[in-house]
Amino acid sequence: MSEIEKFKTLTEEFFREEDRLYPTTTTILGIHDYDDCLEDFSPSGISKQRKIFNDYIARFKALDYNALDTDSRVEYLLVTTGIRRALRILDRTKEWKTDPNFYLEIAIQSLYMLLIREFAPLEDRVRSIINRLKLVPEFLNQGKANLENPPEIFTGVAIETAEGAVHFLESTIMPLADEVPSLKKDIISLTERVINAFKDFREFLEKDLLPRSKGDFAAGPEIFDEMLREDHFLDFEHEQLWKTGQEIFAQSVEALKEGAAKIDKSKNWFDIMLDIKKKYPPAGELLKAYREYMNKAKNFVVEKDLVDIPSGEEIEIIDTPVFNRPQIPFAAYMPPGPFDKMQKAHFWVTPIDPNLPPETQGRILQEHAWAKIQYVALHEAYPGHHLQLVYMSTLPSNVLKRAFSTVLIEGWAFYCEEMMKDLGFLDEYGGFSQLDAQLWRAARVIIDAGLHTRGMTFSEAVKFLEEKVHMAHPSAVAEVKRYTRTPTQPMSYFIGKLEILKLRREFKEKMGEKYSLKDFHQKLLNNGSVPPALSRIRLGLGEMKPLEKILL
Repeated sequence: MSEIEKFKTLTEEFFREEDRLYPTTTTILGIHDYDDCLEDFSPSGISKQRKIFNDYIARFKALDYNALDTDSRVEYLLVTTGIRRALRILDRTKEWKTDPNFYLEIAIQSLYMLLIREFAPLEDRVRSIINRLKLVPEFLNQGKANLENPPEIFTGVAIETAEGAVHFLESTIMPLADEVPSLKKDIISLTERVINAFKDFREFLEKDLLPRSKGDFAAGPEIFDEMLREDHFLDFEHEQLWKTGQEIFAQSVEALKEGAAKIDKSKNWFDIMLDIKKKYPPAGELLKAYREYMNKAKNFVVEKDLVDIPSGEEIEIIDTPVFNRPQIPFAAYMPPGPFDKMQKAHFWVTPIDPNLPPETQGRILQEHAWAKIQYVALHEAYPGHHLQLVYMSTLPSNVLKRAFSTVLIEGWAFYCEEMMKDLGFLDEYGGFSQLDAQLWRAARVIIDAGLHTRGMTFSEAVKFLEEKVHMAHPSAVAEVKRYTRTPTQPMSYFIGKLEILKLRREFKEKMGEKYSLKDFHQKLLNNGSVPPALSRIRLGLGEMKPLEKILL
């Protein structure tokens, strides 16, 4: 057996072990062998995870890396850094100990993904939901036993999420009793039991954990730089990221000033943006508005022949589930699993709370202005997230199907905004609104580095978004809550776009007269969601050696 064959065999063996360890993630991937299981974070479960990952590190290290071809070397880097990331979570960042949302999100997603993904008849999926419902109370008890000194903001978010979880079970899981009468008794009894378990967990959070939630949410420079290097394959550290954030923020402000002068020289950019934001669809027609522009974006991609659209894909636009609204103030895209045969995605739009004062409702609706919906539609659907992630399902490599670089994923969607704007998809106000969004993404770079490496406080980050980006207070708070829990993800949008633009320039230079924009897009998307630095290798634009410094 050749070394390449040994690597592929070992990789598939490792994936089978990983799938057993993390059945919720496996369901999300679109692999349904463990849909009736749930993660185990008991002491013995954690020890088992640690042992498996350490064993595989040794086995991958024993392979002759130099005997692998280029594609296998890229995959080797993806697999081994993924193992190291798992060990980092287990032994260093310890989200299972410091973030109560770790348990809530797994429990809820384990049920929700089985419901929303139509990969099997409803009755079959409900049987898996029933099996997972049986396991949720004990899983939450594992969380209660493990959690120690989380940051106060994490516990606060978890309290909100636990409230949403109860509503999710009552409004979404319990009605399955009428849809699948043969399982009615089990659905009702188990859902009631899990509702009580979430209520009990919420009480634990409020009365027990919150008073002792004194931890620091910051990842710290060492971990943050490791994530930049090993998760994203970037060749700079937090100080350079901070500096880049300052530069692109200043450039974005200047771009807004220049754009404002073209629209109305008598007004500054912020006043023009305020006028644009006052034009929005009625609260009850948000879903209709997003559907309209997603269809327009898809048609534009086809007309301009920017990239092929795989057959069989679909995107459904629905209200954001209640349990996720605390962390999704506006909208979010939920992709199909890369291994799912049915490539049906969901786009969540967070409805306006009718109980809010009219003035507050109006401020939130401004974030759904017609001008903004134009670029959000292409960012989230065509040719953005949806199209890029659907391409993953077409890839022959299981390693590439599992790769999930936020720098590539978010960078591609942001790149698409600029590319489609340059080609004329956005009108004058849509283009100006996209510049406003660029400022927001630049702010994310600053806040990401600031929160996790430079001692920026939660309130300072909220104030920055309010004063520098002119974001409404509730939205700014929701944004920063997410940033505290996801180091290096907020910077992915702008940094990813810059990396993709760099790849495009290099690809164009290499191809010369044979270059076409469509060819670049096709080749990039056929690499999957790998970090841009690894796409560079697969596109034949760079050498492996600079990346090999992070080998095991």
